[in-house]
Amino acid sequence: MGCRKTTNADVFIASDDEWVVIESDGAESGSGMARNEPSLLPATDVAASRSFELIETDEAATMAYGFRVTVTSDDEYTAGARREAAAAAAWDKLGSAALRRSRAVEDVVLAWGIPPHARPTAWPVFSSAEALQLVYTEVYAKLASADGDAWVGATAGSADVARIDGDRAQIELDLRRTFPTNEFFASQAGLDSLRTILVAFARWSPIGYCQSLNYVAGLLRVVLGSDELAFWSLVHFVEDELLGYYTEGMSLFKADSALIGELLAELEPEASAVIDALGFDLSIVTAPWLLCLYVNTLPLAHVLHVWDMVMYSGASFLIRVALALLSAHAPLITAASDDFEAVYLALTQLPLLPPPHALVAAAATIDLGPEFSTRQREKLAPGELPQLCKAIAAHRAHFAL
Repeated sequence: MGCRKTTNADVFIASDDEWVVIESDGAESGSGMARNEPSLLPATDVAASRSFELIETDEAATMAYGFRVTVTSDDEYTAGARREAAAAAAWDKLGSAALRRSRAVEDVVLAWGIPPHARPTAWPVFSSAEALQLVYTEVYAKLASADGDAWVGATAGSADVARIDGDRAQIELDLRRTFPTNEFFASQAGLDSLRTILVAFARWSPIGYCQSLNYVAGLLRVVLGSDELAFWSLVHFVEDELLGYYTEGMSLFKADSALIGELLAELEPEASAVIDALGFDLSIVTAPWLLCLYVNTLPLAHVLHVWDMVMYSGASFLIRVALALLSAHAPLITAASDDFEAVYLALTQLPLLPPPHALVAAAATIDLGPEFSTRQREKLAPGELPQLCKAIAAHRAHFAL
């Protein structure tokens, strides 16, 4: 069976006022967890969530993680505040169980996302960042030190000094391009923090630094509030979840981009036919989507909810989001017919972008099929990923001693 949208979408869709329970028939959920019976999540205290003070201007900006987030109406501001309050209430009701994968936790993450106060704890737990930090105790401090190059050389037996110097030069160029309007990165302390994280990564990983990682590391830093946790989370993404995205040949990214095209043909055949007829290379849009994990493509609220799901269920959710975006804009693609520019504008401006929870819910209903991993591997050069895995494992072994 190929890619499809599940007909019995056994997910919990959150409206602004309440939980809407959709019965399950025992099929697998968007993240692959079995569902055998319906359950009811905590109801939102609607009266409390409506107590937020309304803004009085037609267009105003609020601060989230140091970003100015523009809202265009009182209703938009209130809806966002209510959803954030509901997410916090649902999460807090889970108690200590919130940090263990379960159906109840998945339901909350899917419907509401992880609330801001919980992300600094939840993201490192659900990813392997916390585990990496525990295994490689004190390694980050040494990588981040002024003598980091020498320490890597002594510990790993050698250091690719030329490559690290080249990475350091590129990092300096990218620093001031990274969220220049963000409150934290507009300061020298913020720039120093990001530089330290990225240089430490260049020293740690045989893959080295790649442009676009500055945005991934930057968002990790402002959300997690810790250089070290941001570093290990970056390691998790690059070396565990997305190994082959940021290498010289970008093998896994190319495989995933090609696979998205194939899966789109199964989901939206008419739109796919238009794309093929135009000779439109989907990697034009999937590159910024996937390599930056939707940073700079989607609004902040969308990115955070998508990242919540990626942390919880894995990087394949990025593929589901890409397909959900393409599916949402399929009517515009089909209507464009032979207009290349119209397709390009539709997929770069995303005028039919659903709200964050609706996008995530739509992505979760896309079944990639049990053969997804096999199809993905078939598009890679033989032995390429195993060789990368072997190199990463050997490199990590030096630091674990």
